[in-house]
Amino acid sequence: MTADAPQGSAFHADLVPPLCIECGYALRGLPQNCNCPECGATYGPDVYILSGWGFGWFESIANSRPPRMVKLLLLLTLFLFGGATWGFAKGEWFLEIFLFVYCLWLVTWQLLKRRSLIRKCGKPYQVRICPKGFGRRIGFGRLDLSSWSDPCDVKLDMVDDSRYRLTIRIHYYPVNSISIEFECSESRASQLRGAMACYRTATNSVSRSSVVK
Repeated sequence: MTADAPQGSAFHADLVPPLCIECGYALRGLPQNCNCPECGATYGPDVYILSGWGFGWFESIANSRPPRMVKLLLLLTLFLFGGATWGFAKGEWFLEIFLFVYCLWLVTWQLLKRRSLIRKCGKPYQVRICPKGFGRRIGFGRLDLSSWSDPCDVKLDMVDDSRYRLTIRIHYYPVNSISIEFECSESRASQLRGAMACYRTATNSVSRSSVVK
């Protein structure tokens, strides 16, 4: 654990998430500072695992809240209906049928993935915050962390008494940015805000000292 990290800053009460974010292995019963027996991912008091929902530019049918998912499905249906009407009017029925079948397959795949993730994790969207950096993904899998030394804007806003939105926007490579809505207490959110500030300060201090040397 880093010296600057606040003590007891993990989001889960037992300091270890129920499932490994990278492989899905069950971690219940393991000590506070541990490595996943299956893939070797590290967990401890300075590692935050956030489970929640996507919003903004990173919102999709697979990771959005149920009301937003319904709206996205309605928008997609209107888009397909409008495209099909235009295509049949122009006599381009083959392209419209292909587009319809492709979108139907894509939506079905995302809905099945969403159902599986909610059943296993409770929430489909996973984020890892640690001294080495931050990363996100839908479901399980290896995370390629972005470094705190990358120029980025970090924003943690309260939506209501128990919901927060975390946005980490990377300037040079926005595709790796993070937008997640999750539930936690005010004290946990305060710990997360302090931990991210510590991680950024420590990483930038190391970067500056390396340049001076």
